[in-house]
Amino acid sequence: MSASQSLMEERVTAFQKSETIMELYYWDVKKINIGDKAFKCKIISEDDIKIFSEIVGDSNPVHVDREYARNTVFHEPIAQGMLIGSLISGVLGTQLPGPGCIYLSQDFRFLKVVRVNDAITAFVEVVEIKTKNKSSAIVTLKTWCVNQHGDTVVNGEAVMKVYEEQQQSIF
Repeated sequence: MSASQSLMEERVTAFQKSETIMELYYWDVKKINIGDKAFKCKIISEDDIKIFSEIVGDSNPVHVDREYARNTVFHEPIAQGMLIGSLISGVLGTQLPGPGCIYLSQDFRFLKVVRVNDAITAFVEVVEIKTKNKSSAIVTLKTWCVNQHGDTVVNGEAVMKVYEEQQQSIF
């Protein structure tokens, strides 16, 4: 087990002991509360960076050309900021608020670079709930990502529309 993986497991264990983690995957708007949190961990690989570059068409050599990046202030390729931001989207869409929610807005502040093999944990926390009607609400979440050293690399805020629980099919 690598040091990054071990640290990530320690972080998950500590978070689970100190915080209530919601592991429901289909949230009912009536069951979401201020203070609810969720997270997801990922070790960023060179393949992640290259595939993301291909998907979005970002051929900036600081991300995909090791020789070019070696001659920059970073000395090695760095992950795209939006790749790291996408980890937050993964938490929002699969955990909290979860499937069926709709992104209304997201702001990001990119604070530190992310390098290949960094262990990134994306967190979300409900900070406001505005009931729009009986079947939906607007939920505001604090969002942030930290690396294996505990440094915040991205932070921001997401606003989501969340609907009343619907019949779900799981295949």
